[in-house]
Amino acid sequence: GDYPLASTSFLVGPQVVVGVVAPHAGASSGAALTERRAAPSGLLDRIGPALGVAGEAAAMVHLPAESAWGGVGLAGTPGSGKSSALRGIWGWNCVERVAPSGTPGFPGERNALVAFESKPDGAAWYRRWSEGVGDEVSIIEVGDPSTWSIDLLGVPGTAEERARFFVNAMVYAFNDGAIQDRSFETLTAVLTAALCVTPSIAAAAGVSPDGSPLFFAHVLLGGLGDPMAVALAESLASEATRSEREAGSRSLPAAGGTQGAFVPLTEIGMADQKLMPMFGGRSTEATRRSLCEAPRNKLGQLLGAESWWSPARVKVTWDQVLEHHLAVVVNTGVSTSGAVVDERLSGQMSALLMYGLRDAIQRRCSGWQEE
Repeated sequence: GDYPLASTSFLVGPQVVVGVVAPHAGASSGAALTERRAAPSGLLDRIGPALGVAGEAAAMVHLPAESAWGGVGLAGTPGSGKSSALRGIWGWNCVERVAPSGTPGFPGERNALVAFESKPDGAAWYRRWSEGVGDEVSIIEVGDPSTWSIDLLGVPGTAEERARFFVNAMVYAFNDGAIQDRSFETLTAVLTAALCVTPSIAAAAGVSPDGSPLFFAHVLLGGLGDPMAVALAESLASEATRSEREAGSRSLPAAGGTQGAFVPLTEIGMADQKLMPMFGGRSTEATRRSLCEAPRNKLGQLLGAESWWSPARVKVTWDQVLEHHLAVVVNTGVSTSGAVVDERLSGQMSALLMYGLRDAIQRRCSGWQEE
């Protein structure tokens, strides 16, 4: 009904939570009272990052490092210090990376750091903290092609598996219901094919050979007109036939024969087969239009950050960030150089990147806590 929360949750006032976190303080809250309130004695020891001072004695209060894996939430009004506290936690982690304390529960040097930002001044603060303690940090900006980009298609698997991963990320990034089953299937097909397009295949079709997989997928969806989509599909089909013959696929027709059903042996052969509903013998421009219009719109929005996807841009994967314990700040908003990324695209890129990071953590970090 009208209840705004999940059925498993219950709405309470902030004073109830304060009573749980610091029961000795009672239900009262407020800046004036907080300044005079003593912190629990357990938080006065050096158990993790310093958060601030409390009580009339101005005792330093710490967050417990051994609990940080469960998450740290910061809530407060604008200007109350949330960002400063978060950057302080980042700085503490940087100190641990540079000069590990060896204290039980502390993260040490084998500790990847990732910050998401939407403002250049926010990214600059993280850089100051890192460089101030002698740590190395990389600023990654969606709008600045001179920085790295995160390769969101650089996941393990076949071309089809990588394509399905990215389409699932798109489903996560766009509004609920924006990508329905038919669009999902079409996007998977064209992205699978796009991952097999080489510069020579693109050039043979009259398409820019310097494009990204998202660009080639957009072309196959009719982004540059139906004739260009057909030309790229035919160029890919020609290379698929050659590759299948090299692989010894005896079910292929003889040269000049009619293409029939066969089991492809190569990735490009599989990709060509997936394009059959769009570019097969009985398909028409009208057929393609009905299949391609909705998914083309979604890819077109992401191509607002074409430099991000460009093969000319230096890329790093989330797997590499985790395994090499890198510190990176990802700025999805206005870049330091002043390049503007519109708010909708910034949100979509943030969601795609978070989906990719979550997937990488699930795949790569099993057992790391015990280690």
